Amino acid sequence: MDIAQFAKTDPEILKNGLSNVVIQGGYRVINGVLMADLAAQNNKFDPEGAAKFHEFMQKNQIESAAWSKVVATNTPISENLFKMLDSSQHCLGRYLRQAQLSQDQNFYEASCGPKSGRFAPYMRQEWFIANKTNWLAAGHEPDEGYPEGDDMIPFFTKAVAYDALAAVGAAGRDVLEALDLPRRALKRTDAEHPIHHSVGILPILLSDNEPGKPQEANLNLDKMGIVVTALIKGSILAVQQGI
Repeated sequence: MDIAQFAKTDPEILKNGLSNVVIQGGYRVINGVLMADLAAQNNKFDPEGAAKFHEFMQKNQIESAAWSKVVATNTPISENLFKMLDSSQHCLGRYLRQAQLSQDQNFYEASCGPKSGRFAPYMRQEWFIANKTNWLAAGHEPDEGYPEGDDMIPFFTKAVAYDALAAVGAAGRDVLEALDLPRRALKRTDAEHPIHHSVGILPILLSDNEPGKPQEANLNLDKMGIVVTALIKGSILAVQQGI
């Protein structure tokens, strides 16, 4: 993790140059300590670096916001966006449509296979059907045989744009409020922190020492879907129109 290395070699430069950090991943404050969520791929990739940088942020009281999978996977972004991008005839639009299809096809194929080949162990075929397609909403029964291969393509209707949400968050709290995106946590007030803000509060699993607590999407999810869609569409159209 480059920024963790930077924090180690040039801590004063980094501390003085940072006033706010926006992270795609997730964290929790546990017993007063800011802890990276190691289930998030961006942290899992380099757990030691993630731990060091989170320690750096807390030690130097650098304000931050972590955008988690809780909001990323629940923000409604339709495949119609990618169909529109494809029809725009812009090379980037066509690429994004093909990327969306190939990623979903590979994801679905992996979910149908053994646990060792899945993106995450729990992401079985049933999970994919429920969370990434409209197969059930189209009137099919849970015990009905699922389509295989290309036959599932018409049902790939739910896109997940992890980094796009954090990119919107990087615009700043004033922009988020102007877009009516933030929502106060109702169930998970325990996760509120004056400096480190979780956007998409991660669940706490039941254990011997801790009662279980649910996840909470403290964000206007429908509005965020509109914002992400409008920014992507608008960017392509602006290029085509020479704006």
